[in-house]
Amino acid sequence: MRKTTIWISDEDATDLRRIGREQRRSQSDLIRRGIAIVRAVAALDRRDTPSDRWLTRQEEMVLSLTNAGWSPSQIGHDIGVSEADVLEARRSIDAKLDAMAARGRASETRYRGPDHG
Repeated sequence: MRKTTIWISDEDATDLRRIGREQRRSQSDLIRRGIAIVRAVAALDRRDTPSDRWLTRQEEMVLSLTNAGWSPSQIGHDIGVSEADVLEARRSIDAKLDAMAARGRASETRYRGPDHG
């Protein structure tokens, strides 16, 4: 892994700390998950990745509404599924993002750059 520094707004920093506490995740982990989301969206745009990286339409809707601050019951009501289905979609999304992040870490570990032969 490589250490880097990013500049974010005060509001984003406050939200990142709050979400980290709520989810019991480090700020670095949340940023890595955000990068995994960006990669997943880019992969969908390219349509050249394994199917386990893709989100179903329901998962896309759940992710979007979750990010907008909706509760599982609100999401379920809006998209016409049970709250249990929403929670299952969230677990599936988390598993896919974790798998994608793990693959990214594995490829970073394998690649040593041109100076290392």
